[in-house]
Amino acid sequence: MDTLQRLIREAENAEIEGDIDRARALYKRAIELCRFYMENSDDDRDRECYKAILKMLKNKLETISIEEREDQHYEKKIDTVDDYVKKAASFIARSNITWRDIIGLEDVKNMIVSSIYFNLARPEKPVKIATPRRFLLYGPPGTGKTLIAMALASFLKATFINVPIPGILSKYVGESPKILSAIFRLARERAPSVIFFDEIDAIAQSRDIDDHPVTGLLQTLLTELDGFESKQDRGLIIVIAATNKPWLLDEAVLSRFEIKLYIPPPSRDVRIRMMKHFIEDSGFEIGPDISYEELADRTERYTGRDIEALCRKAIQNMLMRANPEVKNIDKIDLEDIRKRTYKIDKIRREDFEKALEIVKPSISEEELKLYEYWEKEPEKVRKLVRYLR
Repeated sequence: MDTLQRLIREAENAEIEGDIDRARALYKRAIELCRFYMENSDDDRDRECYKAILKMLKNKLETISIEEREDQHYEKKIDTVDDYVKKAASFIARSNITWRDIIGLEDVKNMIVSSIYFNLARPEKPVKIATPRRFLLYGPPGTGKTLIAMALASFLKATFINVPIPGILSKYVGESPKILSAIFRLARERAPSVIFFDEIDAIAQSRDIDDHPVTGLLQTLLTELDGFESKQDRGLIIVIAATNKPWLLDEAVLSRFEIKLYIPPPSRDVRIRMMKHFIEDSGFEIGPDISYEELADRTERYTGRDIEALCRKAIQNMLMRANPEVKNIDKIDLEDIRKRTYKIDKIRREDFEKALEIVKPSISEEELKLYEYWEKEPEKVRKLVRYLR
C-alpha cells in the first residue's frame, strides 16, 4: 500500500511540475495497483470504494494534457500591495443567474436563502445568533454548484469573486498566500460579497497527505476563515466552496464550513423539468413518438450538464435531418446562406436515440455510491482514501 501511496503522490507532483509524460506513466502504474487491491478485497463495500477511486484515477489519466498544464503562473513577480489587490480584483465576475434559473435543488436553495434571511432581517428583540456564512457544496461535476454561488451573488446584489484555483498558485515562494489574503481583504472592502472557491480540494487537501505542495496556502486559508467572525461587522461576506472530492479535504477546513450540502444528480422529476426547459423554452417541441417521461427513465445518473448536452445534440440532429441541404453546404456561397430559411421540425425519437449514443452519463454508479458512503460514514471513506494514497 505504501507503493500505491508513493505512485499517486509522485504522479500528482509530476503533473504540477508540468512533466505530463511522467505523470501519465505513474498514473497507469497506480491504476494497475489499485485494480489489484480491488480484485483482492474481501469486503464488498471496500471493493465499491476501490471501484470509484479506480474510476477517478482513469478519468485523471484521460483528461491530463500538455495544454491543461501549460504554465499558468505570472511572468513576473508581484511586488506591491496594489499588485495583490489588482490580482484579487481580476477574479471579480458578473452574474445574472437567478434562483429560477436553477431547476431542482429546492432544499439546497431554501437552506441557503433561510441562512441569508436570518443574517439580514432584524430580530424582534436583542439576541445573539450565529448565522452560517460559509457553505461547502459537494457532489459530482455538473450538478449546479457554481450556479448556486452565482445565483446567491445575484440575489444579494453582491460582489462576486470567482476564484480560479490555478489563478492563485504562483511559482514564487509566499506569493500565493498573499493573493489569497488580498481576496478576503477585497471582499470586506466591497461587501456585500460572495467568495466562491471551485475545486477547493486543490488547495485544501488533508495535511495527512505527505509532501502536499500547497500546505502554506492551506494554512493561510484556515487563518482567513478563523478571522472571519471578527470582521463580519464590516458587511455581509459569504464564502462558498465547492468540491467533487470532499473526502480529500483537511478536517480543519471542513470544520470551518457551518453548512455542508450534497448536490446530487437531478431526480427523475427534475430531469423532466430540465428537458422541457432546454427544449420548449428554446422554442422546440418533441414528437409524438417519444415522451419526456421515457427520456427521464433513460437518463438516470445524468447531471444537469449532461441533460443540457443531450438536448442540444438532439436539436442538432433534428436540424440536420430537416435540412439535408446542409450536407452540400460546400456548394453554397456565404451570401446565398444569408438569404435562406431553414426548417424546424419536431424532435423525434430517432434524434434522441442518436444523441443518447453519444452523450453518456458522466457519473458512474461507483462514484455515486462513494458520495452516499461519504454522507453516512465520512470517516471510513476518508481513511480508505488516505490509505490508498
